[in-house]
Amino acid sequence: MAQKLQFVTTVLHEPDIVILDEIFSGLDPINIEVVKDALLELKRKGTTILFSTHVMEQAEKLCDFVCMISRGRKVLDGKIADVKSRFGRNTVQMSFEGDGRFVQSLPGVKQVIDFNNYVEIQLTGESLPRTAESAVERLQVSRFEVMAPSLYDIFIEQAKIDRTELHAEKGEHHA
Repeated sequence: MAQKLQFVTTVLHEPDIVILDEIFSGLDPINIEVVKDALLELKRKGTTILFSTHVMEQAEKLCDFVCMISRGRKVLDGKIADVKSRFGRNTVQMSFEGDGRFVQSLPGVKQVIDFNNYVEIQLTGESLPRTAESAVERLQVSRFEVMAPSLYDIFIEQAKIDRTELHAEKGEHHA
């Protein structure tokens, strides 16, 4: 309740710029929708909204521009569409029935993330046709969708690169 009150008092006088930190933290789904709708209304009216979040899905859904910081250093920034396009379309979401454990061992599959109702498959190179063919041959596939990587995946990748570069600068070697 205190967080909602702070939000209301922040936007009540319709400021030109609103700065928010983890605005959705601790809110239930109904209040998340109320705050989200209020933010979108402010945006439509021309208010500049700057907010920090650790929840990349929120940034992806609400923001036009993003600046990602890892270990206190900016690792990338720009329009969300531009950032995502820099990382290609190497992710597939697949829903299926059957035992899909074999997908991880297919050539060109970098990683499989299991979300219980579907999997996300991160591919390397030009392995999409082979992956699709192998999946359809062995599983009852109900959805196979090629997509750009999520901001979450991009951030994880960039944070790993940043961490590796930081250790290299310090002369540390980690396996």
